[in-house]
This record gives sequence, structure tokens and C-alpha cells, in this order.
Amino acid sequence: SDFGDKFCMSGSRLGLFIPEDYAPSVIPIEMSESEAPHVLILPEGLSDACAAFDLGFPAIGRPSNASGGPFVVELLDSIEVKQEVYVFSDNDETKRRPVTGEPFWPGIEGAIELMGQIIDHADCVRFMLAPKEHKDLRGWLKAGCTTAHVLAYMQASQRITRYAWNRYRARIDAKRKAEWKATA
Repeated sequence: SDFGDKFCMSGSRLGLFIPEDYAPSVIPIEMSESEAPHVLILPEGLSDACAAFDLGFPAIGRPSNASGGPFVVELLDSIEVKQEVYVFSDNDETKRRPVTGEPFWPGIEGAIELMGQIIDHADCVRFMLAPKEHKDLRGWLKAGCTTAHVLAYMQASQRITRYAWNRYRARIDAKRKAEWKATA
């Protein structure tokens, strides 16, 4: 909409937000560990995919923080070139589960789970999070983010191996326990 609201069409189904003209795009070789690097940014939702596209990056939006993994796996397996996938997480504030009060971070935890699902289907998987003062890529863009800012973040992002993925999960669990203990 003209007001920046998020919405879905009535009767629509859960799936990826893929531009009609999507094609793997090459990134600068100095940014990659691959010989022929192709990049794909996987943000949460349509509005962040549009923000990435506005910044000049090929992007496919995930339907939500915790869904879309099987669709992404199918997509990556169907593309002839291996992709360097940048999973862009929302920078959500701490939420609490309704019954237990357990803390959780929907965007970050959803991105971590997605990385675990796609790690064997991409050339390289990297984790990205907007700077702390911005909720997501769309908010960062609205605040003046440029392509150069995103490229710098891409260069600094951590490559996710199975070991690194397990460490991310362990850090989230430790953070959850610490916050839960502090509020008990």
C-alpha cells in the first residue's frame, strides 16, 4: 500500500515471494569464497525482499520467520548454479511465549532454522542482521541504507558451517536461559 502497511491477498497461500524475472546474479569475486559466485538474499517477507531488490540485489522473500525452508531447498536444488545465500533476519525484540513466558526471538530463530535446512543445498550460507537500531532491511533502507552499506555487511557476515550453525543454536538457548532466569 502507499502507507507501508503489510498485507496478503485473501485466499493466497504460503510460499516464497519470487520476482518474475529472477535469475542468479554474480557478485564481486573479492566478496566470495566461490570461483563463480552467485548471490541470493533471503529476507523475511515481501517488503524486505522488495527493499533488497530496490538496493540492486536478487532477493526472494520468505513467507514468515519460521516457514519456507522446504520451498527454498527446492528452489536452490532447481537452479543450475550454486548460490551464496545470505539469510537476512529481522532484528526482533524479545517476545514471550503465552503460556510459559519463555523468551524467544522470532526472526533470528527462524533464520537459524532456515540456515540448517539449506546449508547442504547452497554453495555458502551466511547470516545477516540489520544494525541494532533497525528492525529489518526495509527499516534500514527507509533510514538511508545504501547498496554500499549492504555490501559491507555482506563482506563482514559469517559463513555458516554445521559447526557454526550449532553454535548459533547454543547461543540462542543460553540467551533464553539467562533472560528467563533474570525475569523469574
